Amino acid sequence: MNDARIIKKYPNRRLYDTTISSYITLEDVKNLVIKRVPLKVIDARSKNDITHSTLLQIIIEQEENGPPIFTIDSLQQMICLYGGSMQQSLRAMFEQNMNIFSQQLAENLD
Repeated sequence: MNDARIIKKYPNRRLYDTTISSYITLEDVKNLVIKRVPLKVIDARSKNDITHSTLLQIIIEQEENGPPIFTIDSLQQMICLYGGSMQQSLRAMFEQNMNIFSQQLAENLD
């Protein structure tokens, strides 16, 4: 992700896109992800990479504002797997299934 678009998150929770030198919204970040623009979100104060938590925040908003993908049961099962020996396996399986699903979706759109 060396060519990633850098988004800085400030303590006031505002996001600043360094490429366009402008403040953006979480919805804008979501649209960049949909367009497959490589990006990295960093905490402006600590310089920590907070891309993961920012993307999770987008998922949470999607789950709250529309029909959810994750059921309560599936969320509870995922929570139970954290920290256990199966966490890495679940991660690999989830990533593989998402890649397959995305490929099939792309093929159907062509």
